[in-house]
Amino acid sequence: MGNQRRRCSSWAALSAALALLVCSALVRVPQVRAGAGSYGVQSSAAETAPAQSLSQDFVQRIVDLTNQQRANHGLPPVTLDPALTRAAQAHSDDMANHNYFSHTGSDGSDPGQRIARAGYSPIYAYGENIAAGQPSPEEAMNAWMNSDAHRSNILSPYFHHIGVGCAYREGTTYGYYWTQEFASHGPNNPASSPTPVPPKPTSVPPTATRVPPTATRVPPTATRVPPTATRVPPTATPIPPTPTPPPPTATPTPTPEPTTPPTISLRYVERVVELTNEERARAGLPPLTLDVALSNAAQAHCEDMARNGYFGHIGSDRSTPRWRAVDAGYEPLLVCKENIAGGQATPEEVVEAWMDSQAQRNNILRPGLEHIGVGYAYREGSPYGHYWTQVLASRPGAEMGDPLPPPPAPARHSWLLSLLSFVVRCVTG
Repeated sequence: MGNQRRRCSSWAALSAALALLVCSALVRVPQVRAGAGSYGVQSSAAETAPAQSLSQDFVQRIVDLTNQQRANHGLPPVTLDPALTRAAQAHSDDMANHNYFSHTGSDGSDPGQRIARAGYSPIYAYGENIAAGQPSPEEAMNAWMNSDAHRSNILSPYFHHIGVGCAYREGTTYGYYWTQEFASHGPNNPASSPTPVPPKPTSVPPTATRVPPTATRVPPTATRVPPTATRVPPTATPIPPTPTPPPPTATPTPTPEPTTPPTISLRYVERVVELTNEERARAGLPPLTLDVALSNAAQAHCEDMARNGYFGHIGSDRSTPRWRAVDAGYEPLLVCKENIAGGQATPEEVVEAWMDSQAQRNNILRPGLEHIGVGYAYREGSPYGHYWTQVLASRPGAEMGDPLPPPPAPARHSWLLSLLSFVVRCVTG
C-alpha cells in the first residue's frame, strides 16, 4: 500500500512538472541566434549577448496599424521596403546594444545617412519615428499617434514606403526599442499591393519605463546655407512671359544635371503653411489646407528653377502656374495664385519677404482661397541656392472676395472751382 502511494505521488509530481512546462511555452518568445536575420527575444544576460529583433509579426503589425491610420485620413498605404527595414532594424539594434535613445546613431549617423547606406535610392523625402519601452506594436503606435511630430510622419502624403525595426535587450534602460523609417523616391506614389493581415503578435513580458517617442524629418541636403547666397525680391503671378533671345554669336550650352537632386524638406513645408495661416488668422481669414497636388506642382517648379538656374513664374517648359497645378491633378480649378522667392534660407525669412511685398501679401490674404501647396529646393552653386514656391488655389464653389479694399475715388471738382482756378492763373500771370 505504501509503495502504491509512493508511485501515485511520483506520477502526480511528474504531471505537475509537465503542466508547468506547457504554461511556460505559451508565454515565451523563441530565442534565436544573434545576427542571424531571424526574429525572437534575447533572454540571456545583457552584458554577454547583443539585442535580438522581435517577432516578424510585430513588424507587419506596425505596417498594418500605420496603413489603418492613413486610410482613416484618405491617404494611400505605404509599402514595406527591404532597404528601409534594414535601416530601421539596424538603428533599433544599435540603440538596444548601446543602451541609448536618439536619432543620432552610436557612429554619429543621422536617419538620412542610414537610409542611404541601407541602399534606398534616390531619396526624395524621408522621416524617422523612434520609441522605447512599449512592449507591443499597439502601444508603440498609440504613443506615436499621440505626438504631433510622429503623427505628421505617419500621415504624410510625401511618403510611399516604410521600414520597421524593433529590438529587445534585457537589462537595458527601456528594454524595447522601436524605429519607423519613411521615405519616397519621388512625388508620385507607385502602385502598391494590399498589405496582408498578419496573425496576432506574440505576447511578451511587461517592460520598464516608457519614454516619449521622437521624430525627425530633416533631409541632410535641405538646410545648408551658402554664405554668398543673395536675396531677390519675390514675385507674384500673373506676369507676362518675357523670353530673352540668345545673343546671335553665342552657342547655347546645355545645363548639366546636378549630381544630387534637390531635396524637399517637409519641416520647411509645414512651417511655411503654419506661418501663412498665422498671417491669415490675423486678418480674420480661415486657414488653408495643405494639398498634395498643389505641393507637387510647387515642388516641381522649385526643382526646375534650382536645376536650370533661373527665377520666374514661367517654367523651363513654358508652363504657367495654372498649367502646373492642373497637370499635377488639382482640378477643377477656379483661382490659382503663385508666390516665388529665391535666396531666403528659412521659412521665416521667405514668409516675411512675401508679406513685405504688396502683390504677394495680397495673394496670401486673398479671401475665398481653400488650399495651399509649398515647394522648397536647394542646389549648391545655383544663382540663389534656395528656391521657394507657394501655390494658393480654390475650386469652383468657393466664395471669392476682393483681397484689396476699393481704391478711393478721385476728387471731383465742380465747374465753379475749375473756373476760379482758371481766373487765378490768369491774374497771377
